[in-house]
Amino acid sequence: MANYKCVPGPVGLRISAKDSYDRAVRSYADIIKKEAVGGWDFFMIHEIPVIQDAGCIASLFGKKSEQFIFNMLIFRKED
Repeated sequence: MANYKCVPGPVGLRISAKDSYDRAVRSYADIIKKEAVGGWDFFMIHEIPVIQDAGCIASLFGKKSEQFIFNMLIFRKED
């Protein structure tokens, strides 16, 4: 049987005009290297949509719910 753990990945990576995409890729690689220890293997990246409802008072003033996309890095470990 396998166990899984989820670790949030960076969202909305921003690089300057002088940077290359390598910098954005490195931020994911750093997280993977940090978490893939003790028998955990990187398994996949999965987008998770999350909807945050407006509070009662905020919705009275017209605020709507907001949707965010989180990138979850999923690691797998066999028992």
